[in-house]
Amino acid sequence: MAAKSDIFHEGTFLQGLCMEMCPMRELNLRKKQNRLHPFEKTVENSSPKNKLNEAMNIAVKEFTRPAAGKELNPKDIRPAPVLLKTINYLLTVIMKKPSALYYKCEFISDRIRSVRQDLTAQNLQNSEAIKILEKATRYYLIMAVRLSQEPLERYDPVLHNTQLRECLKKLLRLYYIQNTPCKNWTTFLACDMILNLCTGSYYLFHEYHKTEVHATKHNGMNLAFDMIKMHAIGNFVGIFRIANTLPFLESCAFFNSIERLRSQGLRVMNTAFSSKNLRFPLQLLMEIFCFDSIEATAEFCTCHNILTQDGNVFFKRGQFMEPSQHKVYTCHKLIGSKTTQSDVDLMIDE
Repeated sequence: MAAKSDIFHEGTFLQGLCMEMCPMRELNLRKKQNRLHPFEKTVENSSPKNKLNEAMNIAVKEFTRPAAGKELNPKDIRPAPVLLKTINYLLTVIMKKPSALYYKCEFISDRIRSVRQDLTAQNLQNSEAIKILEKATRYYLIMAVRLSQEPLERYDPVLHNTQLRECLKKLLRLYYIQNTPCKNWTTFLACDMILNLCTGSYYLFHEYHKTEVHATKHNGMNLAFDMIKMHAIGNFVGIFRIANTLPFLESCAFFNSIERLRSQGLRVMNTAFSSKNLRFPLQLLMEIFCFDSIEATAEFCTCHNILTQDGNVFFKRGQFMEPSQHKVYTCHKLIGSKTTQSDVDLMIDE
């Protein structure tokens, strides 16, 4: 990638001075207000001195919206090495705690947002900043799949998707201003292309052509490019055939669009196979759209007002109806079966 001069001036940004995961000022304030998270609380029978030391090792700066007109204090901002230590702590120690996944992710997502906030405050663009954003992006991609079956009161997919896109956009920007291509940039550029499959907003699509000499050997990048071509001609069967071969992380990116693509594909098939005498095998439809079960496939058809009976689908022109809200189905065949690594190993990727 060609080097790009940044629009910011280094002198206008802070240099973080906080060497702990949580600034002492915030730690003392939240302890006084009894606002420490259970993951940040110390052992009750410890001495006051030990409690303070323990709290400093496990408390993590929370996300707060910047107040208008209030200047940031460098003593409250963590430099890159501390931010890297913090996100590693979140994705290993916290993620491995024996608590419900949604509960852990509620804490982790807030603290990662704070990590990103400190990155922005310092305009960090070094290799450590890239590592931090790569880990955060993996977290957002993988947890979007893992948390998809949680009720809305436990998990907000809209907020999660917004954080994913903001993080990925920042990461791709840092890649773009580097003098040389980074190790993982093609993977995350492929994820971005796939995330934008339904929107048609391929704001970095032209970069593929500029960098194809470097990227042609990257499987995920080429598959993402093929999916864009399939979407452009309305070949939804082709899109899902390619999706079956995507690497794991790119498959997680595809998950973001899967229900809309299934719906669009079913609409096309309902028109193409509309006939009084035609019986389309439900098993085949399950395989085309990568469902995990016949039952989920039949439910999907019913939600779109498509009749299924005795293992067959009966397409009829004019009967297709778009549901007011798409149900999110599990995707073990398409995503979960593609890796044997733990989520922690996948996110840290050291």
